[in-house]
Amino acid sequence: MLDVSWLQALYLGTFSFGLVIVNIGFLLLVSERIRSNFEELAMTDTLTGVRSRRAVVDAASDLFKRSRRSGEPFSVLSLDLDHFKAINDQHGHQVGDRVLQAFCRRMEDTCGSPTYSAGRAARSLFCCCPPPRWRRPANWPTACCWPP
Repeated sequence: MLDVSWLQALYLGTFSFGLVIVNIGFLLLVSERIRSNFEELAMTDTLTGVRSRRAVVDAASDLFKRSRRSGEPFSVLSLDLDHFKAINDQHGHQVGDRVLQAFCRRMEDTCGSPTYSAGRAARSLFCCCPPPRWRRPANWPTACCWPP
């Protein structure tokens, strides 16, 4: 028969408890990384790589609050790609996807930054919240007409 002393039993119990604690810590780290990845996926439009509607709304809300505190102006640009359905219908969805991606790169180059928000609000609707001192690029239209 095995003769186990109380010291050996204490050692085995402590060692087993330590293994359980290490495993729980590892699982917490892994679950936090998975949660962070899911949050990033929810905040990014997978097709275009720009912020999703949810991320734009969150960032715009923060910018609006900052604007109220500082007294600086707050702007929202709503950008709609006219006749986008016709592009998809005539040239196919792959070309339409490339058009969206190119537009988003251009939009981010013009009004995207960590300090303000630019992203996709709907299928062909995009929003941009430029900084207070932002100036419209010269090649942008001066007015939009609705309805067309």
